[in-house]
Amino acid sequence: MADVLTAVAFNDPEEKEIVACVPAHAQTMIANGASLIVAGHQRAMVVAGGRVHDMFGPGNYQLSPATLPVFMKNSGMNPATQVVPIQVLFINATPMADKKWGTKNPGMIRDTRFGSIPVRAFGSYGLRIVQPLV
Repeated sequence: MADVLTAVAFNDPEEKEIVACVPAHAQTMIANGASLIVAGHQRAMVVAGGRVHDMFGPGNYQLSPATLPVFMKNSGMNPATQVVPIQVLFINATPMADKKWGTKNPGMIRDTRFGSIPVRAFGSYGLRIVQPLV
């Protein structure tokens, strides 16, 4: 039997995750009427069947036919159903600075004068998700 979530939230105290999916496993379902808790630095995207059905900003919501009318209409799902076949993507909207990148191993570049030259690359970047759904 599948696990059923009655509260949907993603806790990331260090705010390092860019995107997190809840439930993370296919055998976990979300109950009809479950609480959706979106932290102040997050946006929540409701996804089903590979399509985005709704977006939620910071706050507390109840996942029900009233808050997901487009999904309920398009899915043909009975509003009395006990579980909702959706996933919620939590997107971190906090600016993230000083992210590091680099090559694990050097890449070889051939040069007619010097032969094979090992080349490494590294640096840092920053990012901020402004519009999760474009």
